[in-house]
Amino acid sequence: ADRPLVYSKSGGTDHVLMGYCTYEPGKGSQWHSHQEEDVFFIVSGTGTIYYEKDGQEFSTPLCPGDACYSGYLRNYVRNTGSETLVIVYAISPKDRYES
Repeated sequence: ADRPLVYSKSGGTDHVLMGYCTYEPGKGSQWHSHQEEDVFFIVSGTGTIYYEKDGQEFSTPLCPGDACYSGYLRNYVRNTGSETLVIVYAISPKDRYES
């Protein structure tokens, strides 16, 4: 589940979209990339971010308190734990999400 929380139509911000997403065990996002900058913070649960850089695939484990900048890299996140993975994210600029 993905839920934007703060953006121009809800909170008056001109440059940032902030929201949260949840993934049940074994679930996650799809491979994707952003034209915008993307940062996120792990609130609860554990997971892994998979990303491509210079034609190679990498992975990094994620746990509560971790912050990650995925930038413009092609990536996806998967819940590799036994509890719901909760992520708070911010994307800037947010124009694409409000058309």
